[in-house]
Amino acid sequence: VVVLGARVGDESTPGFEIGASGARVVLWGLTVQDSYSYGLRLGSVVVTLADSRVLRSASIGAVVQSSAVFDADLALERTEITESTHTGVHVQNSRGYVRLIDSTVQDTQSTSDGLWGYGIAALNAGTVEATGSLVTRSAQQGLAIDGDGTTVTLVDSAVRDTQTQQAYGFECGIQAGAGAT
Repeated sequence: VVVLGARVGDESTPGFEIGASGARVVLWGLTVQDSYSYGLRLGSVVVTLADSRVLRSASIGAVVQSSAVFDADLALERTEITESTHTGVHVQNSRGYVRLIDSTVQDTQSTSDGLWGYGIAALNAGTVEATGSLVTRSAQQGLAIDGDGTTVTLVDSAVRDTQTQQAYGFECGIQAGAGAT
């Protein structure tokens, strides 16, 4: 499947969901904007998102959830994820994998109760690799890594300008929990 130059989004749109088990999808020039939930949600699928934008998601900008049987693999190439509320990019489970190449995750906001606000969250054995990418101006944590087997690799990339949340004080550029590398 190839989608070129599509726009998804308004207040009634949950986002762009791809969940065909084992499918391979390439999206160029996709804009997902103002979704009331996640911007892009992947389940058991391999997706390349290139030259695209995910803007102002009311929850997670891009969420990758694998299953016990199928991988969920997301490659973000020259893609911008901006102003998500909760988390910019979220990957979890041992078969979940995200690659960022020359991409930006920026201005992630906390939820209304002052929680989250993570640029990238890698949890429960998820894997993230970033090359030439930037995570900037996250409300609480630029990069949150937690759980046995969770792995994040940054090459020529930066996590910077994490904002201050006075109420909770959890702000930090990179936070690594037990079992994560």
